[in-house]
Amino acid sequence: MPKRNLLYIMALFVAAIGVVFIAHNGQTPSNGPRGTSGSTAVDEAMQKIRENYRQDVDERKLMEGAVGGMVGQLDPYCTYIPPDKVEQFNSRMLGNSRGVGLRVEIVDGVVTVIGPLVGSPAHRAGLRGGDRIESLNDRPLAGLTLEQVYELLDRGKDSKVVLVVRRGTERRTVNLEQAALAVETVQGLYRDAGGQWVYTMHPGPGVAYVRVREFVRSTPEELHAVLMGLGSPRGVILDLRDNPGGLLESAVAVANLFIAKGRIVTAVDRGGTPQHLDARPERTYNDKVPLVVLVNGHTASAAEIVAGSLWVHDRAVLVGTRTLGKGCVQSMFSLGDLGQMNLTTAEYYLAGGLPITRQPGSDMWGVDPNLQVMLLHEEQVADLRTRAEVMPTPPAATAPAASETIEQQMLRLDTQLSQALDLVQDSAEMQALTKQAAAARAKRLPTTLPAE
Repeated sequence: MPKRNLLYIMALFVAAIGVVFIAHNGQTPSNGPRGTSGSTAVDEAMQKIRENYRQDVDERKLMEGAVGGMVGQLDPYCTYIPPDKVEQFNSRMLGNSRGVGLRVEIVDGVVTVIGPLVGSPAHRAGLRGGDRIESLNDRPLAGLTLEQVYELLDRGKDSKVVLVVRRGTERRTVNLEQAALAVETVQGLYRDAGGQWVYTMHPGPGVAYVRVREFVRSTPEELHAVLMGLGSPRGVILDLRDNPGGLLESAVAVANLFIAKGRIVTAVDRGGTPQHLDARPERTYNDKVPLVVLVNGHTASAAEIVAGSLWVHDRAVLVGTRTLGKGCVQSMFSLGDLGQMNLTTAEYYLAGGLPITRQPGSDMWGVDPNLQVMLLHEEQVADLRTRAEVMPTPPAATAPAASETIEQQMLRLDTQLSQALDLVQDSAEMQALTKQAAAARAKRLPTTLPAE
């Protein structure tokens, strides 16, 4: 995946990729870490540092380092969030972020605007694709990496951002102020001229395309509203590629939109106690509409719950490549003024006790697609998806007409999407692939069912 696309998810949220979060359980306020009989060596080490290190030390930093070190010894998905990052992290999990809402790239060494997010400060200021940014808060941007540019734009210490922007021969100063931005976790194929998402695919009459980028608290309601606005589509393509996961309750609610009954997922804690989460018919949007789900190796955890539950119940045909295989459930524990720990507290299983987590030495993990399709033009597709996200730039009056629409480009370059569109309109092929999936699942069932 191009580095630019990795930058659009806040760094702290990326640290939690592939983990399902329980939003409310496990929060235990504290004024600091509590000592135990095993903490003697740690206390002694801190005392030695105080007495012998060549200069005075910040004891709070030592304590943060000690907690971070302990958490880092657990598994790759446990994280320590320092105090100054907790609010930012938890806001992201609730579907909020801050920034100026600008997507940029570096073209020939110049920071160039791809486009603004709809309704953002950058959008209101009139910035548009092709604008070149020469400086930010009097700092020239030449030579900076894209990550450094985003750090200054959205995560810098200064909430007010002053840009010097060149558009053609015109050079002007643009004043922006960081603001709260709602995270659009549910997106369409591209935006129309008015900035609204387009969910209907024109080559396939009545076929809808919906992308879920991550699972935050508002995701189920967002997706339900979009689906209700589609009327009665001939079929739905649900894109979960590159979805890093998020909240467990949101993943369950999204799966329930398409499954009216049956087990969605079971979470098993360290004591072996299962928590069964089942579908409820009153929360189902439509359990009959033909459904194709796009997945890849970056489809993780909460996204694997959705894809896996639809696969297990033969509710959808999965297209793409095998998912990541991270079945960790995490809880967030407050450490008071020392920050927060996100700890793995359970593992989840699909219906029938089907595990998802990749175990050492195992050649089976994650969720396998019904139809494996490789993405041949990953860089170009990622670039198109970024451009589809922002407010489209009005074409210049003298510019020649584009030979292809963005949708046509996507269908030409995105082999997985193109295959999904063909498949969702072919009921016989979907039925045949569904029958084959039952045999594949049988090979993966454990000899014992820890989750049932």
